[in-house]
Amino acid sequence: MVIRNLSRKSRSFRQLLSYMVQGNDGAVFIAHNLNPSSKNVRQIAREFYRNARFCKARKNGIFLYHEVLSFDPRDSQLVTDSALHDLTLKYLQLRAPQAKAVAVVHRDTDCSHVHLMISANEAGSSKKIHTSRQRFFEIRRELEAFQKDRYPELEHSIVFEGKQKRKEVALEPALSQAELHKNGQLEKERGRQVSRKNEIQQTFIKCLERADSMKEMQIMLSNSDLQLYRRGKTLGLHDLRSQKEGKPKAYRLKTLGLVDHYLERKQHWERKKTLERSTNDSPSIRELEEPGGLDLSR
Repeated sequence: MVIRNLSRKSRSFRQLLSYMVQGNDGAVFIAHNLNPSSKNVRQIAREFYRNARFCKARKNGIFLYHEVLSFDPRDSQLVTDSALHDLTLKYLQLRAPQAKAVAVVHRDTDCSHVHLMISANEAGSSKKIHTSRQRFFEIRRELEAFQKDRYPELEHSIVFEGKQKRKEVALEPALSQAELHKNGQLEKERGRQVSRKNEIQQTFIKCLERADSMKEMQIMLSNSDLQLYRRGKTLGLHDLRSQKEGKPKAYRLKTLGLVDHYLERKQHWERKKTLERSTNDSPSIRELEEPGGLDLSR
């Protein structure tokens, strides 16, 4: 599945919750650390407001997180309400076990997805919910492992498949030892300096692993003095550290043995973008009339 993570610096609990339940009468409703007596938009929003008061107000402070779990359209008929409920609770256990959260399933687009509203602080505490980039990456991996184990039929909603293979490649030369030796690039005994070519291989794979988009990968490469280029059908990397006659040294991805890794990751980004575009087709957020006694419980 694809996970979108957004934060808000305003106490717009009721507005977001109203959007989440709009046109979803009878939809799956998931509560996490909420008072059982809170059963409509007003009551739930009030509970989030009260919890937010535990935090000291500060400039640009975050009050809530709006997150979306999206599934591939090809899995629409296979992802049941029960599976969505199970996966959402697992995500909350990993992402924010002590926070207050509410989630609503949406099936109004081609891809089934779940909207979540998560408090920025733990329930009844001033302690903020902070998840580092690395930890968020680990959470997504753990959730996918859980999904593959419990719901293997959702095969099109797998995002990280093949990652383990790429990580193993990152630890070993992409070319054969004979080829690396022939080019004078074979790594020496432990403790010796790694060749620039192997350093570029590992840096590129690391950027592929960590980036969530093509643009983000290019920024990471730039920070490592590398630049991706395309010349006709040839893909490669310019090493901005090595200049020859005023031009950076070029390494072809084919020579580095990285074409397959790049194309696989690029395909993942394109698939992710397609899923996000489907999710964004939902109506724009707007304040709804108070639904009064709307019962969201199952």
